[in-house]
Amino acid sequence: MIDLSFIAALGLLGLLLGLGAGLVALLRLRRGVMAPIRRMLDAVSTAPQDADAAKGGLLGDVQRLEIAFDRMKARLEVQDATLDQAFEIAGLGTWAILPDLESVRTSAHIRKMLGFPEDEEVVRIDALRDRIVPEDRAAFEAALQRAINERVMTEREFRAVDATGEVRVFRARTGLGGAVPRAPE
Repeated sequence: MIDLSFIAALGLLGLLLGLGAGLVALLRLRRGVMAPIRRMLDAVSTAPQDADAAKGGLLGDVQRLEIAFDRMKARLEVQDATLDQAFEIAGLGTWAILPDLESVRTSAHIRKMLGFPEDEEVVRIDALRDRIVPEDRAAFEAALQRAINERVMTEREFRAVDATGEVRVFRARTGLGGAVPRAPE
């Protein structure tokens, strides 16, 4: 006959070993998560914490990171608004070709000048091309393709119809230091 107590003891031993291995894995996972969180917390300023974020451990660290990210986001939004105001005052704007090579992310002032919806940061290149006067489209297209294909800086002046229907002169600087995304590695 088989001794059932021996089998039960082996099963219990296996269960304990499995639980122990799981505990070791959880501790390693915690250490793997804690180190990057600590580095991020060390990188942000040590501003006073509110009472709700006074928790210790991993949850407290995550909450403190969330607060730090919220502060950074608020600062970036203020800086972005300031930059948009400066662009408007100076009559400047920016655009960057997105990796799909069919659309651009534009500054608010460019969208406003050209009559694109101000709340949509991404504009299709075709829509931008449609605003360019027909006589300047070929030169614009050639400069754009050269910047994309050869990954070199190109600068081109072109005329485009603005939001009010007037023709304005624009200068585009496109290339690795400008609006073209980096080549995939």
